[in-house]
Amino acid sequence: MPRSLIYARVSYDDRDNDGRNLAGQLAMGREYCTKRGYQTVAELAEDDKGASGAEINLPQLSKAREMARAGLYDVLVVRELDRLSRNLAKQLTVEEELKRRGVTIEYVLYDYPDTPEGRLMKNIRASFAEFEREKIRERMMRGKRHKVAAGNILVSTGAPYGYRLHQDDRRITLGPHLGEAAAVRQIFLWYAQDVLPIREIVRQLNEIGAPAPESGGRKRAAGWPRSTVFRILHSSTYIGEWNYTCDGTERLTVSVPPLVEQALWNAAQAILDQNRERMSRAAKYEYLFGRRLTCGQCGRFMACEPQRRGDKLYLYYVCAGERHDRAHGCKGMRVRVDAIDGISWEWLTTILKDPDKLQSEIDVFQTQAMREHAPTIEQLHITDELLAENRTKLARLADLYISGVFPLEDLQERKTRLEQSIKTLENQKAELTALLEGAILTPKQINDIRAIAADLRERLEGATYEQKVQLFQILDVGGILNIEDRDKTIRVRCSIRPIPDSFTVDATATRRSGRGTHISHRFPGWSTTT
Repeated sequence: MPRSLIYARVSYDDRDNDGRNLAGQLAMGREYCTKRGYQTVAELAEDDKGASGAEINLPQLSKAREMARAGLYDVLVVRELDRLSRNLAKQLTVEEELKRRGVTIEYVLYDYPDTPEGRLMKNIRASFAEFEREKIRERMMRGKRHKVAAGNILVSTGAPYGYRLHQDDRRITLGPHLGEAAAVRQIFLWYAQDVLPIREIVRQLNEIGAPAPESGGRKRAAGWPRSTVFRILHSSTYIGEWNYTCDGTERLTVSVPPLVEQALWNAAQAILDQNRERMSRAAKYEYLFGRRLTCGQCGRFMACEPQRRGDKLYLYYVCAGERHDRAHGCKGMRVRVDAIDGISWEWLTTILKDPDKLQSEIDVFQTQAMREHAPTIEQLHITDELLAENRTKLARLADLYISGVFPLEDLQERKTRLEQSIKTLENQKAELTALLEGAILTPKQINDIRAIAADLRERLEGATYEQKVQLFQILDVGGILNIEDRDKTIRVRCSIRPIPDSFTVDATATRRSGRGTHISHRFPGWSTTT
């Protein structure tokens, strides 16, 4: 008995259509499988909200491909062609990949026999589906632009804190929420007039019981996060200017009721600017990691914190959760700066100075990258093969016409279809290549990395603290601190990239070309006692 997997996908434009919504598609798939005596092993339902049906790596479709690689089913059942894809190249690639795994695709509403005529009809319908996707996207963006231009507020995650959405016959607007609006004004007063730090503002908001912001539609049990206060202080919505970015480029502004005066908001922005400037200046204490060291337990940044013991001063990297949010902070993620900086600098200089060590790190990186990106590499190979196949068919058309196999009108139709297939496959190849670029090293990139390391090799000895910090920034040296088997561990990574002329230990600095890539190393447990 053939084993079947039913795949359904719903787009923004067909959620309310009974035949095209997820429940309707799955029901039609079950009926189809029952009539043919298939044993259904799984049903995968994909809501592509926030992702496009033209993408090849949608979660449920990726799961279907993984199950095919594992040999868990024989037939993929889909309602119709545009539920699998609204992109011709994606449809061709997925079908070819599943075919290599011994899986056939059957469509409930249409039968596409594996004949030249069947493949022709399938490609024609796929081309129409791709055209329809572009028209739907164009209509949606045009509709959103018109709505915002008419004064409508469009939000996907609810109204900004301090407001509520109001809808009448003409438009959707923002109106103040009295309790939250008062909290917003108080935040600006504390910050701009009393000059309280954000962590103190958070403490006072929780202390007075100010209405907490929502998370996922529900009030946060833990109270106010610092990030919300920071976001409120930066938002121009509170002076009556709600901004909407349309299609990632065009910015539209809608007037809304202001919650704070312009002068108060300006004063807050001035303090924020001063703080940014102060943070950008040289730090009071010497430590190599800025905001590139994170806590492996909660994912927060780790900051430098001094601690005095008698007449000695020690520096520690401390998780921001422990410093400012103890309700959800990490326990024990506090490590000596000199220990972290020491082993990280030693690792970095070792791989830059030792060509064999550098090559070893590159080999490890390449092996991991090939394993992680194996599905994308396979998609690229399939796309290349399909491109070669379609180009060969296109080249043979003239011979087939001359030999009398096709009349002129058929020749033109097939030529148009093949050219469209080639174009969409070329676009997909460019996208897949971009995904792999920098993730998997080319021979040229490896040679560039070696050249960059050689360039630095002569300039590392005698580097000052300022130059070490600059090198950490240039190479984007970062780390993740964690606790494994009761030992504190750090995984350090860097991005080997060209060194600008401004980094000078001697007077012979040169600029080299080449892309960067990340290599990393994990240090096992080490002591941080003082």
